[in-house]
Amino acid sequence: MPDPRSPTYKKTFTSTIAESKEESIKEEKKDEADIRIYTDGSGYKGSVRAAAVLYRKGVQEPMKTLHFHLGSLKKHTTYEGEAVGSILAAWMLQDQPEVGKVAITSYSDSQAFIKVMGARKSGPGQYLVLEYMRLTEIMNDGTDIPSTTGTVKFTLKWIAVHKGVIGNERVDEEAKRAAQGESSPPEELPPILHKRLPLSAAAVKQEHAEVQKKRWKEEWKVSPCYARFQHIDKAFPFNKFQLISSKLSRSQSSLLIQIQTGHIPLNSYLYRIKKSGTRQCDACWGANQLTITETVVYYLFECQAYATERYDMDRALGRHSRDLQGILVSLDRIKELLKFVGRMARFKMTLGDAIGDVSHLETEEV
Repeated sequence: MPDPRSPTYKKTFTSTIAESKEESIKEEKKDEADIRIYTDGSGYKGSVRAAAVLYRKGVQEPMKTLHFHLGSLKKHTTYEGEAVGSILAAWMLQDQPEVGKVAITSYSDSQAFIKVMGARKSGPGQYLVLEYMRLTEIMNDGTDIPSTTGTVKFTLKWIAVHKGVIGNERVDEEAKRAAQGESSPPEELPPILHKRLPLSAAAVKQEHAEVQKKRWKEEWKVSPCYARFQHIDKAFPFNKFQLISSKLSRSQSSLLIQIQTGHIPLNSYLYRIKKSGTRQCDACWGANQLTITETVVYYLFECQAYATERYDMDRALGRHSRDLQGILVSLDRIKELLKFVGRMARFKMTLGDAIGDVSHLETEEV
C-alpha cells in the first residue's frame, strides 16, 4: 500500500540498533528507563505468534503481558509477528499515565522491523508498520498529529536473543502460549487485532514455491535423468552448482556442464551420436595400441597423453585430484579443472570461447 504520510513526516520516537549482539546486551543491562517492554514475534510449530511484556523499574515480575496468535506460517510471516509484537507494546502504553513524562524503552529482536521505521517506501506488512507509527504518535502527543516540540522519551531498541535477559525469556514464554492458539482477551488487544489479519502475499508465495519445489523433487526422482545425475550431483535442485556457475562466464559454465553430463566432444559421446567411428581413445591407440574407451573420467584423470598437463592440477587439488564429484562442489577446484582443460586445448575447434576463457584463469579470478 502507498505510504500515506507527508513527505515532511518525522517519527516521534528514536530507534537504535547496537553494533553487535554483545553491545545490545550491555546496553540493556545499563538501561535505567522507568518502563521497559520486550517484544517477540516468530514462527513456532507451524504458526506465527507475537507477545509483549511490560516491566517497571525495580520490579522483577512483568506488570502487563499480551500475546496474539496470527495464524499459520503458510499465511503469515515471522516479520508480521515481529510487527504485531511491537504493536502490542505500543498498545500497552496507551493507558499508562507516565507516558510522555518518563523514559520508556521497547526492545525488539527484529532489526528488519526497526530499520523500516525510517524508510518511506512500501514493503511487506506495511499496514502493520503504519499502525505502529500511529500508536506511537498518539502515545507521545495525545493526538493523531506528530509532536514537533518537546523531548522524545520513547525509544525502540534492538536486542539480540539471549537467554540471560529476563525480559526476553519471559516474552518468549508468552509467545509460545500464543503459538498454541491462545490470544489475550479481545478487549485487551488493539482494534487492528480484533479481526483476522489479511493474508501475507509473501507467505502465500513462499508456500506456493515450497509446494512446487516438493512436486518438482518427486517428479525428478521418477525421471530417466535421475539415475544418470546421481554420479554427478546428488544435491537436487543443484543450488550449489547454480551459485558456482553464476561466478563463471557463460562459456566456462557451458564447458563445465558438458563435463558433468558427458555431452562433450570425446569419442565415447561422439560414437553414440554417430559422429565418430570409434569410442576408443585415439591418443592411447596411436601410442600404445590400447583400446580404452575415452570417457570424461578417463580423459581428465587417466590418459597418459596428458600426464604433463595434469601434473599442476594434481598438485593443486591434492586428495581430490581424482575425485570428480569432490571437484565439482568447490569453485577453487573447478578453476583448477578448467585450467587443466585449457592447457590441453583439446576442444579448441568446438569450444573455442570456453578454452579462451579458461586459458586466462591462471591470472584471473573466476
